[in-house]
Amino acid sequence: SVDYPVAQHPSDDTYYLNHGADGIYSEYGCPYIEQADGQSFTEFNTVIYGHNMNDGSMFGALHKFEDADYLQQHRELLVYTPEHTFTYQIFAAVMYSDKHIPYYYDDSSEEDRTAFLKSLQTDIVKKRSQYLKDVKVTAQDHILTLSTCDRKLRSNRYLVVAVMTQVDGTSVNK
Repeated sequence: SVDYPVAQHPSDDTYYLNHGADGIYSEYGCPYIEQADGQSFTEFNTVIYGHNMNDGSMFGALHKFEDADYLQQHRELLVYTPEHTFTYQIFAAVMYSDKHIPYYYDDSSEEDRTAFLKSLQTDIVKKRSQYLKDVKVTAQDHILTLSTCDRKLRSNRYLVVAVMTQVDGTSVNK
């Protein structure tokens, strides 16, 4: 049920917290990528932020992934750009710290990429997190992180993290 345009403002990372993709004021905001990440989805980790709305809209639906059965039945994410269709497989749904991922971890550093992957198993609230090991994910992969806040644990983020498996229907080499 998460099906929205993703925006990126050229100079203000907070703009889409309270503006829709059309630029009109909206308390719902719009899912967005910060300037630290490009728009090509070819970095190690592209982080998309969205509000956790009380009505379940925007990224409020991400909390459904706390349920193990729901996660097992909904493992695929698709991202459509004008140039490509990217297919991802979810491997983690975790209650995470409030680290600002694109600025805390340097995608150009293999050490930082590995540290981020490890943090998905250690820097979490375990009773509300799942890390699936049926898909091998390495520091050489391209991953997508959907990030939202939590209504109860305000100093935490809820992340759904997926690894790229296909571009335009063709498997990526692993």
